[in-house]
Amino acid sequence: MSSMSLIHDEVQHQKEKYGPEHDAQHVEKELARAALAYVRMYLAETSGDKNLARGYYPFDDGWKPENPRRCLIKAAALIASELERIK
Repeated sequence: MSSMSLIHDEVQHQKEKYGPEHDAQHVEKELARAALAYVRMYLAETSGDKNLARGYYPFDDGWKPENPRRCLIKAAALIASELERIK
């Protein structure tokens, strides 16, 4: 499966789980900060780096960094959701 298809699938999953009404509530750039957390996790090389990445995540639940590729897919989907929110 292509990377774009994986990102599209993740966007769809997030929309089904949360929806645009939920995203519209996050006016403090929480979706972008969540994306940053996943990118930081992708870049993390030490446990300290991983703790730092988690610190960027603005939500109490939902933090699921599975592997480096999934971190980038989730970050891309969160950025897409933030773009939709601010259009």
